[in-house]
Amino acid sequence: MKLDFNHLRERAKEFNNLNLTPELFREKLIGRLYSTDINMVKKDVRPFVKNPQELEIWSTEYFIALTEMIEFQ
Repeated sequence: MKLDFNHLRERAKEFNNLNLTPELFREKLIGRLYSTDINMVKKDVRPFVKNPQELEIWSTEYFIALTEMIEFQ
């Protein structure tokens, strides 16, 4: 599945007056990931996950690696 970047760019401009590019999007997303307490996120979602063991893979590095897999349309 690809991210509808045109829609995202329009919403970023509309709500944050931000001229978003794919590179800036990734930069901001990675910055947010570095500032996020992943252990707190895991704690928050654990009650909703059938197999909490699956959360063991979650880390800042894991989510940063996933940002490289985002495809834009």
